[in-house]
Amino acid sequence: MKISAATAAALAALLFLSGSPVAAAAPEDTQADAAQPVAAPDEHGYYKGARIYVSDQVNALLRSGPGSSYRTVGVLHPGDEVLFSRYSSDGKFIEVKIPDGRTVWMRFGDLQAKPAARALLSELKEENERLKQQLDDAVNALNAEKKPAAEPPAPPAEETAKDDAAAAAEENAGAAGAELGAALEKLRHENEDLRAELAAAKEAAKEPVSSEGCSTRDLDLQMRWWLQGALIALGGFIAGLIFVALPKPRRRRTPKY
Repeated sequence: MKISAATAAALAALLFLSGSPVAAAAPEDTQADAAQPVAAPDEHGYYKGARIYVSDQVNALLRSGPGSSYRTVGVLHPGDEVLFSRYSSDGKFIEVKIPDGRTVWMRFGDLQAKPAARALLSELKEENERLKQQLDDAVNALNAEKKPAAEPPAPPAEETAKDDAAAAAEENAGAAGAELGAALEKLRHENEDLRAELAAAKEAAKEPVSSEGCSTRDLDLQMRWWLQGALIALGGFIAGLIFVALPKPRRRRTPKY
């Protein structure tokens, strides 16, 4: 039975995950480092040129000399890596080489031989994510090999894109047709209103007009007003005549003694 490369990669990833996480996250030594002789570490695990790390406690201050009275020249964070050079005379400070190439002094209690837990945790998380991705890729490749050969191939991406574009064009055309129909219906209503206004204007134009610019209707109204005024005046004249014709009451004469 032949084992594919994807299956072998999946098995290797599973075997790697089953091992010790600390060992998996340990830094790899280069061939050049292996070729150089390594000095024996002291009781703290330090030796000249050894990689040591800032502890998890606090940010470590960098000083220009082996003592707290020397000026501060920088700061390192938990997990940062430095190279050991030597101890101070009292053993309270260590001379180290930082990543930018400078040689500075740090407190003995701010350093440790093993990687800091924060840095190790971050490295383990990154390694775990990378291994999960490799395992997923291997499983996907294995599932792809198990698919039956008679399965029809998927349509090309270009044809799918064309079909999607055609469907979108049809939807846009339908929406545009609906908008056009609504616009035509609105124009029909406006045309009917204009026709009604035009017919009313023609009827008004057919009505006869007098020489002074007044229509027959206006003349009828004026005649009614004159007639009403004449009737009122006539009634007043008649009432005046009646009041004049009425006999005046006689005054009683008082006897004279």
